[in-house]
Amino acid sequence: MMINPSLKRSFVSLKYLIVLSMVLDSGVFAQKSLSDEADWQQSAGVSIKLGVRDKYGELESYSALFVVTDPDGKEYKAMAKGDARSFISSFTYVYFPDGFEGEGGITVHESKWYPSPVIFSWKCIIGDKTVAKGKFEYQSGFQAKIIE
Repeated sequence: MMINPSLKRSFVSLKYLIVLSMVLDSGVFAQKSLSDEADWQQSAGVSIKLGVRDKYGELESYSALFVVTDPDGKEYKAMAKGDARSFISSFTYVYFPDGFEGEGGITVHESKWYPSPVIFSWKCIIGDKTVAKGKFEYQSGFQAKIIE
């Protein structure tokens, strides 16, 4: 069986078009990607996420003071701004130990390393009222567990 020469050229052209498409899709002619321009490192850690919200959106905005107390009675504090102007108020969060400072601006990491799990207590104060409180277990950089 003879194949029409013009039809044969069409198949050859189609074959080259498919190969060209595959080359372009594979990025051979693409610009250097961001991942090629930098050396990337990664980080992982354990933190406790503490949050409060104005459930019914009664306040337009508020300042929440989170206080975490270690087993020795040392306090670490973090402030967060809350905004309850949305239809359903969203939570205002802080992450322990990041962002918490003790007396004189010392962070938890600078103050003490907790090689074994210890129990911390926490509370959130808005104005002069404690609106939330609880306890958690924390081991520096390794594990955390909410207790209440």
